[in-house]
Order: sequence, then structure tokens, then C-alpha cells
Amino acid sequence: MKKLIENYENLVFDIHFNDENTLKPILIFFHGYKSFRNWGFIPYICDKVSESNAIVINLDFSLNGILSEHPLKIDVDNFAKNRVSQEIQDGQMLINLLQDSNAQSSEMQEILKNWNGKIILSGHSRGAGIALILAKQNKLVEKLALIAPIANFNRYRDRFIKEWIDAGKIEFYDSQSQQTLRMDATYVQDIVENTANYDLKSAAFLLEKDLLILQGENDYTIKQEESFQICKSFKENNKNSQFACNFVLIEKANHLLNCSHPFESSNKYVEQAISEIIQFLGK
Repeated sequence: MKKLIENYENLVFDIHFNDENTLKPILIFFHGYKSFRNWGFIPYICDKVSESNAIVINLDFSLNGILSEHPLKIDVDNFAKNRVSQEIQDGQMLINLLQDSNAQSSEMQEILKNWNGKIILSGHSRGAGIALILAKQNKLVEKLALIAPIANFNRYRDRFIKEWIDAGKIEFYDSQSQQTLRMDATYVQDIVENTANYDLKSAAFLLEKDLLILQGENDYTIKQEESFQICKSFKENNKNSQFACNFVLIEKANHLLNCSHPFESSNKYVEQAISEIIQFLGK
């Protein structure tokens, strides 16, 4: 497998591809909260899925703050400015770039000669939520393959939101980077002001595309109930009856598929996720 690292405006992303001169779909993978395009299992999954005759792109959201991947170091000020609206904008910018050959590098143009025009969106945790919003608003997106998807961007009690806004920020210690990180109040204000636009259950209801959800049995970060809510909303729309909603429970897997960063080796949970995604792409 081959990989091309691309920079476009404020976006950085990797394109994983093979040399088979056949038309194939593009799968875009969105990372989750406090994560980045090369976190843990993400590059491995992208590389393996690209072997199955797909072009796979893993994107860094522009304000994830990553300065160094190993050892992990985060730009505290950039991280603090991130918002759901920014991540949606970043994802949309990438989708737009795929359709604008004039804005692409010559290397990217060459790879995309083998693109069949179809897009599959994938993501982990909050990144799965971003994928769901973007799928609803882009006709080119044919399918979604989500890992431990959130069912709601607003995960905070009203009293905590008020305290957050009054203080202008929240701070917390991140054990991975060993830094004190900050999230400005603009993050939660963005969520509150866009409650209807960011409604993930509504997005699932209106989806009308094939959906795969992979959920770890022992995921105590994003519990199974959230995946069930996404599936339930999807199935409540009769128009979705012609599309698949495949829910796969990965036994004994946690939120991170029992992996950490830096990635040392694969395991049976990661391999099951890869197998399910490849099978889903082939349908």
C-alpha cells in the first residue's frame, strides 16, 4: 500500500491507496475528541481498508491542536478554539476538494483518476457524529461506517454549561499529553446555538443511506445505548427501509478497540472492525 500526505489550506490529510488501476470508492475517516489522524489504530485501519480496493483518507481536523504525535504534544490555544462547526467545515472542505481537480496537487489528481465518484464516511466517537452530519448534507456520500458513534454533541448538564459560559473556559488535565488543556466557552455555545442543526438522531432519521455501526461491548465512554438510539432513529423513517442498518457488537472491546497510542500491534477487535468495514464496502 502507498500513502500520500497532503496539505490544503488549513487541512492535513493522508491518502492511502493501492496501484490497482480500477475504479474504487473513497472512504474518509474522521478522528474523535482529543485525537488526530494518526492516533493509535486509525492509520492501520485506513491502510488495511485501502488494500480492499478503496482509496482511504484520514483527516486532521484543523483545530485538534496536535504539534507532536509521539511524544504527544498539543497546542493548547488552538485546541481551545475548536468547535463542532469547525470540524463540519473541515470535512466539507475536504469533500469539496475531492470534486475540484483544479485545487488538487498533481499527485492527488493522479490517485483520484481511479475514484468512482462514490464517498463513504467513517469516524470514531465524536468523529462519527461529524460523519453523520456531513452524510445528511452531501449526495455524493453513499454509505456510513461508524465506530462507537455519539448520539448527542451536547453531553453536558445545564448548570455546567452556565458555569462554563460564565467562566469563558474549562480546564482539565490530559494524561496522554501530560498537559493542562482548555476548551473555550465558544465550543459549548456553538453546540447550544445549533441544537437543531447538530441533532444526530434527526440526521439518522433523514439519512436514506446504508449504515454500519460498530460498537464495543465494554465501551464505557460511549455506551451501547447511543448506538441503539442512532439505529432506532434510522429505522423510524420508512424511507430508510430500502437501506441497511447493520449493528455489530464487538465482544469485549472497549471504546478504543483495546488499543492505545502509540500503536504497537493489532488485535482481534481491530481486525474484526476492519473485516466488517471491508465487507460493508463490498455490498
